[in-house]
Amino acid sequence: TPAIIFWQWINQSFNAIVNYTNRSGDKPISNQDLAKSYAIATSAATATALGLKVFDENGKRVGESSNAAKKAISQVVLSRIGMAVPGMIIPPIIMNFLEKKEFMRRRTWLNSPIQIALCGVFLVFATPMCCALFPQKSSIAVSKLDPKLREKLLHDGMNDNQRVY
Repeated sequence: TPAIIFWQWINQSFNAIVNYTNRSGDKPISNQDLAKSYAIATSAATATALGLKVFDENGKRVGESSNAAKKAISQVVLSRIGMAVPGMIIPPIIMNFLEKKEFMRRRTWLNSPIQIALCGVFLVFATPMCCALFPQKSSIAVSKLDPKLREKLLHDGMNDNQRVY
């Protein structure tokens, strides 16, 4: 539990710094609003991380598994990479092509709106597609769980082919 709390705090602190530095500078944000947003995001992420455990098909809690956590984290990482890659690779290729065209050289002010629109289009399609790569309620075979939990479940009557969620 202390490690989960610590790493969620680190992760949310990093996210807050990224979001703060990428914010629009047009409207100032009060320190009170920043602190409130930071506290809510950090608390929600920590509560979610602490609440996620391994369950059977009936929703009965059966334990915790670092193997299940590793599987879940790898799925999240792959889907987030998949969300970001199209918007990071394809717009620069398109912009490189467009910037060579006469109409773009005469209208340099179009550069930013076109890049923003391209990134937006790729996010609109990549985000739901990558969220759909993996089931929202993921499962793992009992045989793939940590040895201690696996043995407990086998002793309780489950078999290696059954799945937990």
